[in-house]
Amino acid sequence: MNNKIVILILCLMQILFANQSTREWSGVYGFSENIDLQNIDLSKSRQQIFRFLECNNAICLTEYESLYKYSTCKIHKYDNLKILSPNQAILYLKIKDKNNAEKMCKVLLQRTQKGFRAKNPLNAIESCNISLSIFEPCGAGTNPDWTKEFIKE
Repeated sequence: MNNKIVILILCLMQILFANQSTREWSGVYGFSENIDLQNIDLSKSRQQIFRFLECNNAICLTEYESLYKYSTCKIHKYDNLKILSPNQAILYLKIKDKNNAEKMCKVLLQRTQKGFRAKNPLNAIESCNISLSIFEPCGAGTNPDWTKEFIKE
């Protein structure tokens, strides 16, 4: 009887942990910067946004949107975020490799006080910025900038 109670308590704790982690990760994260040093040309800006939506059982559907000068990139609900803990998650992105073959890449994310950043930006750049999304054509400069901190709005 005691073993059943312990197992029940452990299951309940895991459910509570998953719900708390999901709430902490769900939301909209982004960064923007003006690449025109004189702030004259508004088209010379860069903005990137991740939306972690519809989170259930420590998995969130992911939208990514990017604007770089006149190029835009939108990926809607094809990728996902797997929440490992309140402080770490893995972002899975569908891309095409150099041979135009579909592939899944993953980026380990670390929560920060304001949002998140890639835990290993150089690895993320190498593995995930190979080519364009398989769902939408992305223009030059619209790949996620894994060196930046994405701030939760």
